[in-house]
Amino acid sequence: MAAGIPAVTPAVTPGLIPAEYRDLFGKPCIAYLGAVLRSGRVLVNPVWCELEGQHLNLVLGAEGGKVAILHRDPRVTLCITDPETPNRYLELRGRVTSLSPEGGAALLARLNRRYEEAADPVPAGSDPATGYLKVVFKPEEVRHYTG
Repeated sequence: MAAGIPAVTPAVTPGLIPAEYRDLFGKPCIAYLGAVLRSGRVLVNPVWCELEGQHLNLVLGAEGGKVAILHRDPRVTLCITDPETPNRYLELRGRVTSLSPEGGAALLARLNRRYEEAADPVPAGSDPATGYLKVVFKPEEVRHYTG
């Protein structure tokens, strides 16, 4: 650790998202999803998500590369930061428990309204003909920090 820079030790809870961090899912916060490639390298991409109970719903294009990665290895990490307080964040480590076309289009429409404040259910540049998957992510370990 560099001199003068304090170590950051986030609090850890086993799979439960603390009540004081649930507000992040009501804001248009961009989350970053990390998945392990076959080579062992980590792929990280921004995603939209919503909280439902103690799991998260994400939406991915049915023909996207992340889908194949998640079928092969469902272990993921998702990090979401408060845009108003950048040093306040949640890091969620767990597994994708479901990848299904059922509910994918409806989830995309909900997320598009929240993130883009758009009436159109499909984001600009998206192709609804390719289809969307609802991805359910179950956190197993939750780290949170407010500095």
